[in-house]
Amino acid sequence: MIPDRLIAGAFLMAAGLHGGKVTVMDVIPEHLGACLAKLEEVGMHIECGESHITAYGSGPLKATRVRAGMYPGFATDLQRPMTALLLQAKGKSIVTDRVFPKRFAHVPQLRRLGAEIELRQESAFIRGGQPLQGGWVHATDVRAGTCLILAGLAAEGSTCITGVEHIERGYEDVIGDFRSIGAKISMRELDGQEPPGRIHTQG
Repeated sequence: MIPDRLIAGAFLMAAGLHGGKVTVMDVIPEHLGACLAKLEEVGMHIECGESHITAYGSGPLKATRVRAGMYPGFATDLQRPMTALLLQAKGKSIVTDRVFPKRFAHVPQLRRLGAEIELRQESAFIRGGQPLQGGWVHATDVRAGTCLILAGLAAEGSTCITGVEHIERGYEDVIGDFRSIGAKISMRELDGQEPPGRIHTQG
């Protein structure tokens, strides 16, 4: 099996949230060409080896336009974590997905954290650089869940994410993976009146 470029891309985006450094091992850099080009466009620094990629968030992020497409274009499954990253880029960014034009279920959840995003047909217009505040959000699928984790890590205070079963479907150990790059994240059980579990992130 080839490495998962979608998980790799999300971890690289995490480096841009707080000006950090993330290295993803056992990956094929060529599979992430479009993603890496956009990360460099927004102001991140990328270094590629034969089977690893290091991303540096070395300064303020810049707004950009992203159009999701079929491989080798920018992966539609990466437009959601990319949206979380662009919330940190001052200015107006536009994310367009004509492959799956209705794949924006994460946007109402991001708004609950204070995100300013307007949807028009197959595009999300993002006003970045605005502070996010922690809150309760729900993951409808694994990629939306990854987006909410990134947004929660960037938000002030605590963010609680329900719909954990969707996120776990895409990761062997989502808590351990994000902790390995310095995230303050934990899994907690809820009482019988609530969904069966939640992920708790600290920005």
